[in-house]
Amino acid sequence: MRLQNKVAVIAGAGKGIGRATALLFAQEGAKVALLSRTKESIQETAALIEERGGEAIPLVANLSHVMEAKKSLDHVEKSFGKIDILHCNMGGYATVPFEKMDEKNWDSMFDVNLKSKFITVKTALPHLIKNGSGSIILTAAIYGHFFHSKNMAHYNASKAGVISLTKSLALELSPYKIRVNCVCPGPISHEIHSLGKHPIHTNPKLHRSGLPEDIAFSVLYFASDESSWVTGSTLAIDGGISVGVRP
Repeated sequence: MRLQNKVAVIAGAGKGIGRATALLFAQEGAKVALLSRTKESIQETAALIEERGGEAIPLVANLSHVMEAKKSLDHVEKSFGKIDILHCNMGGYATVPFEKMDEKNWDSMFDVNLKSKFITVKTALPHLIKNGSGSIILTAAIYGHFFHSKNMAHYNASKAGVISLTKSLALELSPYKIRVNCVCPGPISHEIHSLGKHPIHTNPKLHRSGLPEDIAFSVLYFASDESSWVTGSTLAIDGGISVGVRP
């Protein structure tokens, strides 16, 4: 097992990529703390992990708020004794033509996609430093860096900010033996794994829709000791869309 005796925190673990990653981490031996704003979804994820013999705790929190993030992460350390891995997967998107975009549209997108990651990493940092090492994985997107989409200037900019944050954190946190990397998914079909009834696997065909599991396996690589000499990296997982391949 690649994550035996590790404690992982997954923010945005209610469905899709977060749920697939939580199930895979538990399958690989990690104790998993599940964070989300939606109680029902993370309870479902926790139940699926426990049904398969894993250990998980669901915690409801809005990670755009410092005190909620701190309370949750303190609870994780109290419950599991440490934090080894932090996967910041929370986020959202919306489409608004730029000429119709207002300050509220802009701020809300940056809050959920970038500010929440800043707060969560900042709050987790004392726990990771105390642990003596750690791996942080941020979820961005191919949009804003490898690829762009119309009517999503605020989304593209927020995701570009996540990529820049990854590199800045990798530079600053390396003295603490904390690695920071970033996964950049392309369009993902979340429905296939939303209920968590399918085993963790990937479809070997390239010309298909992306699956949450495709991203989960990449996050697992960054979380495991196999990537112990990798930090500041940005990985596009999009079936080649960013270079012109079409499913």
